[in-house]
Amino acid sequence: MPTMSLVKKFKKSSTRPNSRSLVKLVSLGYKFMRLACNAIISSVSISVFLAGCSVNSTENQNPGPEPLAGHALEHHTTDIPPDPGPVPSTVTETAWTWEGTPGTTIQAIHPTPSGALIELNNGLIGMDTTTGETTWSYLLPDSTDLEEDETDLALTPDGTIAAFSPGQTTVLLDTATGQEHQRIDHQTEGSDDLFTPTRLGLPHTTGNLTSTSDHDLHLTLTPWEHQDQDQDTGWETTLPGCDDGNNAIIEQGLLTDETAVIVHTCPTQDPALTGIDLQTGEQTWHLQQGDDYQPDENVYPIPLSPRKTDFFVSDDLLVLENISLQRGTVVIDTTTGDLITDDLPSTADDSLLRVFPNGYLNVVSNSSEHNKVRYELRDFDGSVRDTISTDENVARGSNHSFVLLEESLVKLRLTGEEKEQEIVVLEWGNDNDHRIPLNIELNTEDILNSDRLNREVGPMTFREVPGAVLLREFPRNDHTPRLTALR
Repeated sequence: MPTMSLVKKFKKSSTRPNSRSLVKLVSLGYKFMRLACNAIISSVSISVFLAGCSVNSTENQNPGPEPLAGHALEHHTTDIPPDPGPVPSTVTETAWTWEGTPGTTIQAIHPTPSGALIELNNGLIGMDTTTGETTWSYLLPDSTDLEEDETDLALTPDGTIAAFSPGQTTVLLDTATGQEHQRIDHQTEGSDDLFTPTRLGLPHTTGNLTSTSDHDLHLTLTPWEHQDQDQDTGWETTLPGCDDGNNAIIEQGLLTDETAVIVHTCPTQDPALTGIDLQTGEQTWHLQQGDDYQPDENVYPIPLSPRKTDFFVSDDLLVLENISLQRGTVVIDTTTGDLITDDLPSTADDSLLRVFPNGYLNVVSNSSEHNKVRYELRDFDGSVRDTISTDENVARGSNHSFVLLEESLVKLRLTGEEKEQEIVVLEWGNDNDHRIPLNIELNTEDILNSDRLNREVGPMTFREVPGAVLLREFPRNDHTPRLTALR
């Protein structure tokens, strides 16, 4: 599988396997395909008009799939996963536009090794990012009103398995073929399990990480049932409860290829972080907020409405999102527990835009150059790696709506009253740019909250994936959802 870089000398995205996991991924993928093939009754060559997109390929439709958590299910798979190639180093044109089923909406875009997984409000589809065709689908056609807190989706760190739960059943899907690997029934209420999807656990290629609590926190990695019994990699470990006798609480769990990071708290203490080796269950490091790291509580901008502050994983790094999605001042190495930094600068004139696996992006307003702004790629020590200077009207809304590529910064241009919609491609190392017209609607003028803008036209909806850069239409409506690809 080709490797892809986000920016010059940056590591691969956490949604794609790194070199340490390739052997494990290939072996596991073979086991998955062997299991799925045994369950296939027949293969037919069909042409499917699926979710508004014509697909001409060899596909399998499971005859009368069993309902999922009480919901009727439409399930289409493929035997031949797409091979989209690497993430583009830059883009020059609109390659294709996809239209979904009227009445559905696009919730998020998830990169996978075979292209992209599109999360809808009634299920999932796998997309060939080279052509815009749907390669597989897992849809609950009568369930577009699923409750958000009862529906969950999580991908394994390498992006090969999706755990989807629309209620009291979680299904494991191969993101390349759409084939089911396993269904697990569970309870959404009254369970002590504190992870997702919908309190089932955190999926990893080696197994499922779950937790229970009494005074202490008990963590268990249970191998998936399809794995060889003589290769049992399961384990159990316990995190101690609070010193004052209170029960410890898990706030968040995150996975990389090698490490589980548990964010846990006590009522009278700031959060603590514990790193656990996923192969052995050994607790390898521990950090206490306030003692080992301290978030900057005075960063700019301050969200207009409060929200829970979470960590996110960027390859092997852990970043505290104390500004907004993928924007924060605390960066930790998940393998060693080393604090890389907890004082990344972010002010009104020097705003931190996003943290990546090997550095971060800022935008600087230069008072000496009228109507000019400068984007800077920086190492974590603050040294500038690369720059782009552009006009203020091009960079308007500079804190959101962009994708960072190896050769360029791809930016949605907010044009105000002109109502013109276009993508500006800014080249690193010089002031050249070119424009790409858009054929989907992107109207964010009424959103004044930077945090909400990041959620609507940001890291989960304007994404670089193998084969293309994908952008969801906004505003979302009750008509026909659309998605466009840049290449």
